[in-house]
Amino acid sequence: MGILVIGFTSLFTLTCTVGEVIVVTVLISSKNWIQTDSIVIDLIYSERSNTNRRHNNNYALTSSGWIPIVEYEDVNGNKFKDQYPTKINTANKPEIGSTIRVKYNPKKPSQSRFVGLTYAGEVIGMTIGFIFSVSVLVGLIIAVSNGAIPAI
Repeated sequence: MGILVIGFTSLFTLTCTVGEVIVVTVLISSKNWIQTDSIVIDLIYSERSNTNRRHNNNYALTSSGWIPIVEYEDVNGNKFKDQYPTKINTANKPEIGSTIRVKYNPKKPSQSRFVGLTYAGEVIGMTIGFIFSVSVLVGLIIAVSNGAIPAI
């Protein structure tokens, strides 16, 4: 039983590690991408109600905001579209025709990221998962080696 649990925990740890390496690699590789201004060509209003979570007064919590659709050009004049990855609240909603800074991959111009967004949540989430799973793995190995959990 203990070996099986250690095996699954090791697999989870490996998955977190591979995911974090991929995210960090993309973040580092995008440092050499070309920055340009994109133009907001459309705004999509998005509202999502979470009926599983309720506030003290028993009404559903909602998450709403605007998602800008932008268009940018590469150095050859080719146009590409992208969608902002998060919702923007109404107070900060950009106007159609306004600019948002992006950077794109010169080798694959359709691949872009928005300048100013840190994407820290991706790295932090993976790091927490990795640390947790390593802690559990070490604890399980110690427990099995001390005989607290049977090996099989």
